[in-house]
This record gives sequence, structure tokens and C-alpha cells, in this order.
Amino acid sequence: DERTLEVVQQKGLSLDHHGRQFGKPDFEDFDYIVAMDRNNLDNIKKLEEGAADRSYKLFLMREFDNSPGDQNVPDPYWGGDRGFLDVHDIVLRSCQNLLKYIKQDQNI
Repeated sequence: DERTLEVVQQKGLSLDHHGRQFGKPDFEDFDYIVAMDRNNLDNIKKLEEGAADRSYKLFLMREFDNSPGDQNVPDPYWGGDRGFLDVHDIVLRSCQNLLKYIKQDQNI
């Protein structure tokens, strides 16, 4: 969406990755798995059944958000131009706190 690119430019960020589907091998490859909303979380949990190892930790992104309210990161598409900025702010705040959590969890 062009509005994503506008926020990326406005915030001085680079966008050099490609999204992909989450898959069963990810349970073995990652220590922390973070879903953006409950629908994503439910789909991950369906894949989780029969996963060989449960050494990873599974979260909703907004579990790390300081703001009370909905635990889902909203779809910015429906929030107009401001929706993309709002989602950026939610994800930034949540990621900063997630990083603090990981550092504490790993004793870094």
C-alpha cells in the first residue's frame, strides 16, 4: 500500500524485506513468535498442534504495548491515512518493550 511507503519515508526507515507465511519449521527456528492479532495467533496455534518442541514463546504483539485496550494490532488499511501512522506507533512501542523483555529473559 502506498500509505505504508509514505510512513516509511516520513519516519526515515528502510523497507527491504518480503513477508511470508508462517510455517511449522518456524517453531524450531525461532525462540519468540509474535502474532499481530488474535486471528494470526489462532492460526499459529493450529499449526502448533503436534510441534515437536515447545521451547519457543508465543505472544501477541500488543502484550508489549503500554496502552490499554484491544490486544489486536489493527489493520491500517481501514484507518485511512492516519491508520498507517497509528499502526507504526503501536508496533514501534510494542517492539521496544519486546526487546526489553527479550534482554531481560536472556539476561543480556
